[in-house]
Amino acid sequence: MTESMERAGVSRRSFIGGAGATAGGLMVASGQVLWQQAARAGTVTAEQVHLTYGADPTREVVVSWVTPTSVSKPQVQIGTPSGGFGRTVPAETRTYTDSNNGIETITQHASIEGLHPGTDYVYRIVSDGETQLSSAFRTAPAGRSAFRFTSVGDIACGDTAFSKASLEKVQFWLAKYPDHKRQSAVLPILWLVQKQEGWVSEPAIRKVADMLSMPVIRVFEVATFYTMFMLEPVGTRALVQVCGTTPCMLRGANDLMKVCKDKIGAKDHISKDGLFTWQEVECLGACCNAPMAQINDYYYEDLTPESLGKIIDDFRAGKKPKPGSYAGRKTSEPAAGPKTLLDPKLYDGSAAKKLKLPNTAPAAS
Repeated sequence: MTESMERAGVSRRSFIGGAGATAGGLMVASGQVLWQQAARAGTVTAEQVHLTYGADPTREVVVSWVTPTSVSKPQVQIGTPSGGFGRTVPAETRTYTDSNNGIETITQHASIEGLHPGTDYVYRIVSDGETQLSSAFRTAPAGRSAFRFTSVGDIACGDTAFSKASLEKVQFWLAKYPDHKRQSAVLPILWLVQKQEGWVSEPAIRKVADMLSMPVIRVFEVATFYTMFMLEPVGTRALVQVCGTTPCMLRGANDLMKVCKDKIGAKDHISKDGLFTWQEVECLGACCNAPMAQINDYYYEDLTPESLGKIIDDFRAGKKPKPGSYAGRKTSEPAAGPKTLLDPKLYDGSAAKKLKLPNTAPAAS
């Protein structure tokens, strides 16, 4: 809901309630005028509609939605409340198969560019020559002005409910801190959300904020700062993160990325079968074993295009490839084997002097 709506005396509750009552219609205020447009009855095929900003939130917005069947000429018509719809943007169709139920999902994405900062816009989704749904949004203001954005859509993330096992871990982390410091548990609890759901959704962020008595924006700041948190769905079987920094790049990271593109698809997108997502990431700290990739929670090191291809094939087949070096090296020792510190007693603990630590039982003789 925009500021112009508030000035027109439209409450958030009445706006959302009214929008729901129009079955996919649009309610948006411009000045003192409330503009409304409903979709034709029986033609609604656009589901899970949601908006995301582009690289420049003052001028770019992407409208995305799901259609239960294939449609012809999916597009978004864009305009202003006072001027009506004046421009048509074609949508790109992408499909993937849900690995859990085998159902093919058809998604549409329309990238709208050339917008004006701080402006109310109306849009409608059209396919098969019929209007499917109408709604509105406001672009970000220029500069660093305060900005509130609410998209009333059908994203269907649902409420994140912790499983019994996850809830036990949540309680474990909360018990580590006094009540007035429970916000310190935000990182591990967000991680538990991701381990359970596969990603961190906006409803999950709100749930964590409520649990920890934190402002939602503070949890959002944490989730967006740390790149380990996925803020959109990823492949259900493997998230492949290929290191592309200098040591790995010099040792063949670009060849590994080509394998990912050939076997999985476009970078930063879910594969057509819904099983994989791959990304290029910054240094993962295993430079001695370059090139390498992190797959889910583990490092796969000393990779070649052939070994990475086999790893991806094994994940696709439901196997669990062993992490670690694929050149046979132990930890980060030299490729030809260790040359110094060869006596096992130096690192297996057998040569260490027995110590009596405070508040412990006496050292064994």
